[in-house]
Amino acid sequence: MSWKELKENDFVVLRKMRNIKLLADEDLEDEVVDYIKDRKVNIKSVKDYGRTGLPDEAVAALARKEERFLITKNSRDFLNDHKFPLNKVYGIIVLDGDMKNTVSYVRCVQLMIAWIIPHEWAYKGSKIKVGPSEIQIKGIDYTGKASSDRYKISGNKSYAWVD
Repeated sequence: MSWKELKENDFVVLRKMRNIKLLADEDLEDEVVDYIKDRKVNIKSVKDYGRTGLPDEAVAALARKEERFLITKNSRDFLNDHKFPLNKVYGIIVLDGDMKNTVSYVRCVQLMIAWIIPHEWAYKGSKIKVGPSEIQIKGIDYTGKASSDRYKISGNKSYAWVD
């Protein structure tokens, strides 16, 4: 297994995809939600629905009902496949890393905006973990089997993990 550099033609199909809709979990700060909105991303917060303090299951159900990807920092719960099976989620994006480190946190948000936001159809029903330099995507492939992909972003180069 190794990293394969992605070339320009690897992104041609991805550029034709439509934009994603997000639901921000209440653990995302208002400033982060505003930052994402300022980039013309369709994002609502659970606070916009007047619903705070909801259990994780209710937040995930709201995201699914609204056909929005849930964006959260709660990797422990939302990446748990027993609690949130892939076939029961619309899509979950977890910002992962040292969220107390502003540079790391901003980098996660920027990678999400650049790599995930434009490609809804490719990620529907997936769980996506976005770190400051790596993205991991777990989903169900066209055969109905669980699949996992990893991407590393270093400077202006991107790499896909290949077996």
